[in-house]
Amino acid sequence: MSGDEQRQGEAQGAQNASNPPNARDAEGASATPSATAADPGGPLRARQIEAQGLADEPPEAPLPTRRGLRPFVRRLVKHRPAFVGLCLVLLFVGAAALGLVFEIQDVRHASPEPFHPPSLEHPFGTDTQGHDMFVLVCRGAVASLLVATLAVLIAVFIGVPLGVVAGYFGGWIDLVLGRIIDVMMTFPSLVLALTIVMLTGQSLKNITIAVGVVGAPLFARQVRASVLVIRSQDYVTAARALGFRRIRILFGAVLPNCLTPILVLATLGIGTAILDVAGLSFLGLSGDPSLPEWGLMLQLNQNDFAQYPWVVLAPGIAIFLTVLGFNLFGDGLRDLLDPQGRRR
Repeated sequence: MSGDEQRQGEAQGAQNASNPPNARDAEGASATPSATAADPGGPLRARQIEAQGLADEPPEAPLPTRRGLRPFVRRLVKHRPAFVGLCLVLLFVGAAALGLVFEIQDVRHASPEPFHPPSLEHPFGTDTQGHDMFVLVCRGAVASLLVATLAVLIAVFIGVPLGVVAGYFGGWIDLVLGRIIDVMMTFPSLVLALTIVMLTGQSLKNITIAVGVVGAPLFARQVRASVLVIRSQDYVTAARALGFRRIRILFGAVLPNCLTPILVLATLGIGTAILDVAGLSFLGLSGDPSLPEWGLMLQLNQNDFAQYPWVVLAPGIAIFLTVLGFNLFGDGLRDLLDPQGRRR
């Protein structure tokens, strides 16, 4: 080893002796803030990325998932009104399917004897033309359930967007839409639907549109009330803080949590729509008198009720039981899907 190398080694040893391990650790720690200062947004960005990953997860939906479907079915069976309502709904859905078969095959089971009383061959009797009332009631279930369901879908597609926009954005938008909804709800639903049908023409299609338009304010008001509660939740506030677009917040966080009241109101709305459609058809606004619809059947046979009551009782009882089934099932869904009801 040369003299220069020996002197260099002695100088290095003296420097290490003057800097103990603790000092070297402190020096390393002091270098860490400098590295952090080079990228001051590093920790904050990491937290934002983590929060964004959590925010991207879909919010817990109140509707039963596949895993929770079996307990939901058990609670539905134990809830007697809801179970009875579901059975009635399925009964008339099956009658509508049978009526669709009768419609395709043009089955009428006509009897040579008009106003034949109920018997084994004709369970609901026959009408003034000898047509089997059971076949007519089943065929009428097709028209009544189909028209009522389409009317509720029209109400949903009109009312839900209005309620979401009014409840989420607020301000003058909420004021204008709220006043329009209030004005529409001041009119009796049947009178407003009757006015729309008279202006657009007498047909079952116009009855469907009129009943759907009349039912839209109910969905708009219910959805608006739900959005006002949801938009103040922590996950919506976090999504706004992370800079998510409003359209993403609406469809990703707000609207999925409104599905429960929409589903309950739609179930109850089908029963109301059946009554409205039957009432308008009873007034002769369905357009086609040969169409087997429950309200039209009541209108055609009302003069024979005193002497041949079964021609009116058959469609009347069908309307009553169908509306009762949807109301019971809708009320049961509201109890079962309510979080407080689930804890009870």
